[in-house]
Amino acid sequence: MRKIFEIEKIEEWNNINSCYSDYEIVILKYSTECHISKIVEGDFSEWSKSLSENYKIIFVKMNVLESLSLSKILATEFNVKHQSPQLIWLTKDRKVKWFANYYDINLRSLSAHLEIVPL
Repeated sequence: MRKIFEIEKIEEWNNINSCYSDYEIVILKYSTECHISKIVEGDFSEWSKSLSENYKIIFVKMNVLESLSLSKILATEFNVKHQSPQLIWLTKDRKVKWFANYYDINLRSLSAHLEIVPL
């Protein structure tokens, strides 16, 4: 089963970013006070845990209520408007492969953007 990293601080992001430089990174930003976020977070967790190890992808979650400053830093860094729930999918070169907000984040859309990345 794949691990989902839960981060709150820029140091945690920098560590993941550097330690997994040859992996794609999928970031989910969510709020514990939003019913849409709860649905999206459940889909994200189910989807990420169901993937085989043949995908070189690291999964990251951040609660925007606890890590709003980091969420805004990442939005600026990757040139996407800060929203929640929001998914930002980065290539191993740290370019935005895909991003989505609200109900656009679901099992079908996640799988549609999935490509096998050789190990």
